[in-house]
Amino acid sequence: MSKIILDSATSGTFRQLNEQVELIDESGLPLGTFIPVEKKRLYQTLEIPFSTEELKRFASEPGGRSLADILADLETPTCTTQSCVTRLDVRLTD
Repeated sequence: MSKIILDSATSGTFRQLNEQVELIDESGLPLGTFIPVEKKRLYQTLEIPFSTEELKRFASEPGGRSLADILADLETPTCTTQSCVTRLDVRLTD
């Protein structure tokens, strides 16, 4: 992995972070994600239940839907009555 050396002021800012943050440039374009060392340790113990070959096969399989299509479907009411609940509405029950 490549490394970028930060000046002391910037590294001090990063050391105060205790959650994952998105890094963006001055125009608002995303550069990447910063994960503090303590949080990164949480991810290091996770195991992916798929082999590299399986992940490559999944990625190459045709089909699927765009995120825009999925979100549009979720925002579409499931019925036409006044009391209709959209699929985005979550009801909690005991």
